[in-house]
Formats: sequence, structure tokens, C-alpha cells
Amino acid sequence: MLEFFLFLLGVSMVKVILRPVSELLLTSGVTKENYVGVRIPTAVGVVFPLTLPLSLAACLTLKQVLFNPEEVFLLLFITTGMGFVGLCDDLLKTDEEKGFRGHFAQLLKGKLTSGALKAGAGIGFALIFTSGLWVMGRASLWMLIPQTLVVALATNSINLFDLRPGRAVKFFFFAAILFFLLLELRGIKSPYFKLLYPVSGGLLAYLPLDIKAQGMLGDTGANFLGALLGAVIILTKDPVLLYSAFCFFLSLQLGAERFSFSQVIESNRVLRFLDELGRD
Repeated sequence: MLEFFLFLLGVSMVKVILRPVSELLLTSGVTKENYVGVRIPTAVGVVFPLTLPLSLAACLTLKQVLFNPEEVFLLLFITTGMGFVGLCDDLLKTDEEKGFRGHFAQLLKGKLTSGALKAGAGIGFALIFTSGLWVMGRASLWMLIPQTLVVALATNSINLFDLRPGRAVKFFFFAAILFFLLLELRGIKSPYFKLLYPVSGGLLAYLPLDIKAQGMLGDTGANFLGALLGAVIILTKDPVLLYSAFCFFLSLQLGAERFSFSQVIESNRVLRFLDELGRD
């Protein structure tokens, strides 16, 4: 019952604010050319950090939260913080440099790029989140580094797929289901995966706009979704899940430095079909 309530709440709230927020971004000039050269609103994913706190506040009011409220507030910190960092990147975007190597090379020359700012601030937010768990006695000190890396890598991984309509949303669902199935196979029930329900509902309300190329998640939405997924993995407190996620997200980062995911998807019939599913 709680899952259905959270899902429905996420759908309802995003439906209410999605169109006004999209129009506000458009009139404010927060736009970007998509892959076919059409300028559309970006940072539309800001609807998710705006609505998730309200969903969880409703749960707290109804006393239906099955997990520690302190950890919920830490989750809100990391998702809102990463969303803010993504919004900064959307507003200050410099597209000349791509990948960690490109941004790092510019830093060595004394030039700060929006990508480097996002990476540095993102690691800082991730460290504060994991340190908060340690201070509260809900994580051990020796897990601080792998947990921080998982949150940071997960945050950037969603962003790697926000290059075609609907692709980042589909990847988020794929990754969430993949990790959920891993826990199911190991017989572990994690109440923290319930935190994905309001956002999943909101994503289904948002998806038509994205898949029709009328708006983009932007780094704002991609960062939020990645941070949420990473935080849920950390809060589950399962070492196998943690290190599996670390290997998965690290592989994506290393792969992105060497080849184009778009080309890989285009060259595979099944991946291309899934990628184009729902588009006009």
C-alpha cells in the first residue's frame, strides 16, 4: 500500500508542475540544442528534487516510514545537493571539453570548466553524505571511500546516457531493476528501495516529454537520479551490492573515456530497438 501511495504521489506532483517548469525554463533561456539541432528546455529534471521532499514529508506525517528518518534526511541532502550541482552545470555549461581527462587537462592549465566544478563539488557532497552515516554510527570508517566513490560514480553514470530522448530514464530503470534483482537473488529485502517509488512515478509522468524531445533532464535531473540510486545502494548496507555497483559504474566511466555509447547502441539491433522504443 505504501509503495502504491508513493508511486501515485510522484506521478501527481510531477504532472502538476512539469509543464509550468518546462515553460519557465524555455522563457528564461535555459535551453540546449538536442541531437538533431532543435533548441529545447534543459534542466527539466529539476522537477524531481522539487517533489521528492514533499513525498517523503507525507510519509513522515503519516508515520509510514519503515527506515530511519535521519537517513532519509541525509538522502534528501545528497539528492538535492547533487541536483544543485547539476543545475550549476546546466547554467554554466562549457561543452568544449569532454570526459574527466579533458576537464582535468584544463585544470592543469589553470582553467576551471563547468564539468570540473561539477565533479569536485559532487565528490564533496558524496563525502559529506557518507561521513554523515559514519558519524551516526550507521557505516564503518573503512567503508567511507568505496561508499563515496559509488555515490559519485552513480551520479555521473546517468549523465552519460542523457544524449538521446528517453535514454537516461530507461537506463535508470534498468540499473534500479538490476540491483533490485541482485538483492532478491540473495534473499535480501531492502526497505530503502521504496524510496525509488515516488521518483519512478514521477519519471513515468515526465517520460513522454523527454521521449518526444520536448525537454531534457539536463545535468540537474541526471545528477539527482544517479545520486538517489547511489544513496539507496549505500543505505541498503550490503557489501555485495556495494561492490557490484562500484564495478558496474566504474566500468561505465572507463568505457565512456574510450568509446561512444551512442555508437555501441546504434550498432546493436536489440539495444537500438530499446533505445528507440517510444520515439516518433
